[in-house]
Amino acid sequence: MYSNKQVNQSIESVSTKREYWFTHELATYFLFGKWQIKWKNEYYHTTMVGASNNFFSDLSVSYRTKEDEWALELNNMFGNSTYSHHFISNNYQLFSTIKLRQREVMVKYSWTF
Repeated sequence: MYSNKQVNQSIESVSTKREYWFTHELATYFLFGKWQIKWKNEYYHTTMVGASNNFFSDLSVSYRTKEDEWALELNNMFGNSTYSHHFISNNYQLFSTIKLRQREVMVKYSWTF
């Protein structure tokens, strides 16, 4: 959890109320002999009015021996890659979009000497 409050001591009307950002993560592992499946989920949300929520889901399948490991990873499976926020007040308007994560497929190989 992250908390933020901005206070302007000269002009009280410009101060903001307290806002919170939350992050929740859950990783689940399935093991079948030399095979491992990992499913990781992340959820981000906030109390800010006009801000979007975000959900990311990653999946990886790997095969391990004593000498090496092969893995196939699918990151950001649902393609949720942006965070949007808009705020309108009497004094100003704020619109922002931030690119967070790309959808990607990766093949990994690692070995031991």
